[in-house]
Amino acid sequence: MATVANHSAAMARRCLSRRLLSSVLLGHFHQPEPVPPVGTRPDKPLTVPAFEPLTASSPRLSLDFVPNLSHFSLYDSHLGLLLLRHRNCDDFNPRLFLVCDPAVCVAVDCDRPRAWVASYRDGEVRWRALPRASRDVAVEFDIHWLEYLPVRAAGSLYWHICYNPCALALDVATLRFSFLRVPAHMFDGVTTTHKCRIGEMPDDGRLCVGSVEKQELMVCVRGTGDRSDNGWVVERHVRIAKALRGVPGLPKDSFLRHYYLWMRDFDAGRTGKVFIGTMGFGIFSYDLNTGELKSLATEDGMQYGHPILPYFSAPANGGSD
Repeated sequence: MATVANHSAAMARRCLSRRLLSSVLLGHFHQPEPVPPVGTRPDKPLTVPAFEPLTASSPRLSLDFVPNLSHFSLYDSHLGLLLLRHRNCDDFNPRLFLVCDPAVCVAVDCDRPRAWVASYRDGEVRWRALPRASRDVAVEFDIHWLEYLPVRAAGSLYWHICYNPCALALDVATLRFSFLRVPAHMFDGVTTTHKCRIGEMPDDGRLCVGSVEKQELMVCVRGTGDRSDNGWVVERHVRIAKALRGVPGLPKDSFLRHYYLWMRDFDAGRTGKVFIGTMGFGIFSYDLNTGELKSLATEDGMQYGHPILPYFSAPANGGSD
């Protein structure tokens, strides 16, 4: 039995640690959603996933071939494939997913997290349950606040936890869970549910965490020293007040701006952009290199929904191991 478990874990490590060495970013999948009234957050979109090509020469992709596509929402994107989750899937149920390879879901088994890894080969989907986390990684918060969408960054998977100073981390090399504490100055436990976000630095792939603080975009990386904050040091500090002036209707008052907008995610396609969300004023991308703020609106007056997933071409060597 131990041999089977060890073999399963080894296969999971191999699946999870594959790199995009020969992949090309083609664009992003997202799920359009109506722009909500001012002062409110968007509801879960009921639209079908859409694809936005990266450039004019990128292929125009579509999921129209998927039966009953309106019953599914985006869950993950990895190595040229997508994972779709059925809208009726409130709890983890492998039969309510359309699976890409590899896909990772997290479930809470009693009071500890457990990862499930899916792979697709020869027309069959196989799910493997990894061991439960150790007792020092206990879920002592309301699991309603654990985001079901993971973030891949610097060799680990991260699940953000609303109203919590930590994120749940899974090291894909050791398959061990842990909690990663964010910088103290990015968490106050009161104002927003998504105050800061974990990602990768676009130039070198280092683990980072970002937040919009007082009209400034703050990006921190792991580091030590006198200025370290929970093991983080400031890497980028960008004033975005000028760029925000171009957002129609956004209040000029700094307190209201802080309330109405937040950092939504780093672009996992490592384009050097971050996504910024607002309460009723649209969704935007901000280029850390050029300072350009771009509205992410659709032609029919909707906005990009969450998540915005990068889509890469499949690795040249193929395979699903």
